[in-house]
This record gives sequence, structure tokens and C-alpha cells, in this order.
Amino acid sequence: MKKALLKKQIELLQSKAKVILFVAGIGSSKTYTASLKAAIALLEGHHIIITAQSYKSLKIVLFEEIQERLRELGVYNDCIVNKSDMTIFYSAANGKIWGFSADACEQVRGITADMLIMDECALADMYTFQILQARLRRPGWTMQTILISTPRGTDNWLYTMSLRDDVHFIHMKTSDNIFLPPDFYDQMLLDYAGDEALMRQELEASFEEFSDDNVIITPHDFRSATERIPVAPTADDKIIAGFDVARMGKDSSALVIRHGGKILTHMSWRNSDIPASCDKVMGEVVRHNVDCLVIDGVGLGAGAYDILKQKLSRVCEVVNYNGAFAPIRKSSKFANARAESWFLLKDWLKTEGSVPNIDEFREMTTVTFKTNVQGKIQLVSKADLNKSPDVPDALSITFSSKVKSLREKVTANRSHQGTFIG
Repeated sequence: MKKALLKKQIELLQSKAKVILFVAGIGSSKTYTASLKAAIALLEGHHIIITAQSYKSLKIVLFEEIQERLRELGVYNDCIVNKSDMTIFYSAANGKIWGFSADACEQVRGITADMLIMDECALADMYTFQILQARLRRPGWTMQTILISTPRGTDNWLYTMSLRDDVHFIHMKTSDNIFLPPDFYDQMLLDYAGDEALMRQELEASFEEFSDDNVIITPHDFRSATERIPVAPTADDKIIAGFDVARMGKDSSALVIRHGGKILTHMSWRNSDIPASCDKVMGEVVRHNVDCLVIDGVGLGAGAYDILKQKLSRVCEVVNYNGAFAPIRKSSKFANARAESWFLLKDWLKTEGSVPNIDEFREMTTVTFKTNVQGKIQLVSKADLNKSPDVPDALSITFSSKVKSLREKVTANRSHQGTFIG
């Protein structure tokens, strides 16, 4: 190997426990360890499911790292690597790797494996873990699950996992990585100055209790997203617009257009009738070559949906969204589609999203949630807010689960996009 291993990394690689939880601070070579474990297991003939929170993070981080480990081991050319399907096959030992995004865990049904590696798994949930782990039933093989992450508070399912007697818990601080650049740790201490709990979580890998547990998007999440340079969109990333129609006099209508991790445009306006608002939206949809327009079709939004569905039928997919609808995921922890969409927004901000550091987007840090009598997560109602976060609401509905199942972009009549039908 070209890189010396740290004591905690060796502990993980040599562990025979059925479930290993490796909780480590930022810069602790978590992904390197995960990729090395996967590469070695592949050469031993294991059938391995690997995941990261999103398809993009899996593709450009963990899957690429595994390929690099195989190169270092001198066996890359002996493997069949399919980067589109994110699969690797090592015929000499019949080893297999399947890559799946944790936010699409239902797709793993039908796979039979003996090892599961979840990278940054605190960004997933217990449901995802349960669905994935149920695939470990390969005859004749000992099953093993490796969970790797920086912690995310004591209300996260990983904290509960860390307390289980049957879990091999490995803890590593950022400062334990002696191979980091000399000034890296000192710079991190400066960056987290003034937020001791966050510093302990990110650098000491401590499970912290935060006072704003009921806030969906923390100021830190928002701040990180404002400082992030978005990754270039992939061919799989559709251009999605979210249109939130004003319900009350103090609310504004808002439009946000997103492409992967990047906000292409956003705007909000008040005191405009539905036809005028629809004209504004249609102009932006055409200007940005939008693939899908999601409209909050509640109340006045129903009229906007009818107009835009008719006039944009040859331009893009138009989806009717209602936050009161049931979430798309079966056995979901969410009470409705609005809660599900906002938590998808939260995951996006943590992993790839980039947003402007302005008040319109900063309002997303004021939205809170609670648990209803059925034990499901729901958001504080818009009626209970002094002011609805209009632009963030428009952004959140671009993550509606309905959008995930859209067909290929509508290309018919693209050459005539400048002319609306109606």
C-alpha cells in the first residue's frame, strides 16, 4: 500500500464483528477506510453493497475512492468496472460491489449480499439502514455491516447504535490523524470558534445535544451551504423549478429553479394576480430550459397549476404538489409530503447544495418540526408562522418525491419554446 494506516483504521479492517460503527471527526480518513475495506473484501470474494447519502456523492467520492484503492492494490485492470451502474466485478474471486444511493434504498431489493458499507450514514435514517441490512443473506458467508460517519447529535439513530452491546464501536478524533497537513487542525479550531458543541461534534466526533433540535435546518447547515462551491451537474440532474403561490396578503409568491446543487435563479413577488404570476413563471421556465415545474397546488395554487399545465404542456413536465399528501416512501417517518420535502432539502444542504447568503434563503433556519400523536414528523403549520418562508418553500418542493420518478425530459417542440400554447 502507498499509505500507512492508523491504529483505528486497522482496528476496523481486522474486526470480525457483525456490525461495526466507525464514528470519526472530519479529516479522519473515513472514506479512505471505507474504500479500502470494500476493495479488500472484493478481492476476498465478498458481495458488497456500498452507499452514500446521494447518488452524486457516491459516484464522485466513495466509488472513485474504491477504484483508486484497487489501482494501489494492482488489480484494477483485473476488474470489470461499470461507472454508469456503479458496479465492480472481480472474476478471480467472484467478488461483486453494487453502489446505491441511500436516498433510493428501495432499489436495492432483489440484491443478495454479505457485506454492507454505509459512508456518512448519519445523513441517512434507520429505515434506510434496515432496508439495506436486510439484503445481507448470502448463503455460506458471514454477514458484516460497516457504518462510517461523523456524528449528527444524540437524536440521530447512530447514537442509539453506538450504545448497543453487539456493535463494535470505534471512535476517532480529527487530531488522531497524524497525516493531516500541519495547519489543518488549527484552522478548523478557528473556523468552529464560538460554537463549542459543534466543534466537539465535527472534530472530536462527539454525540452532542443541541438546543435547536426542533429546527430542521441549523444555522451551521445554512452557513456551510452558502460557502460551498456547487459540483457541476451531471447528465442525470434535471433542471427543476418550484413555484410556491402566495396564500395570504403578507405572503409572497416565489419561484426557485435548481440544477443539481446549484440555484439557477430565484425570485419572489407580492400583489400579483394569478395570470400575471403565471406569465412571470412561464418566462423563467423557458429562459432556463426547465425540465420539470413543481407547483404547490393548494388554494390559489390550483388555478396556477391549471393555467401552467395547459400552457407548458409542450415545454416541460408540470407536477401538482400538495404538502398535505402522504409521503411517497412507505413506512415513512414523516406525516406528510411537506415534511418529507423539507428533510430532503436538509439532506441536500448537508451534502451538495449551494445557496445565496441572503435573508430570503436564511429564513429556512426558522422552520421547526414536531412529532404528532402517531409518532410522525410534521412541520409547524404555515398559519402558525409570523411569515411563511416563501423562497425556501419553493426550493423545498423541488425535492418532492414525485420529481424523482419523472420520465426523461420532454423534448418535443423544444425548438418552439418561445411560443406558449393556450
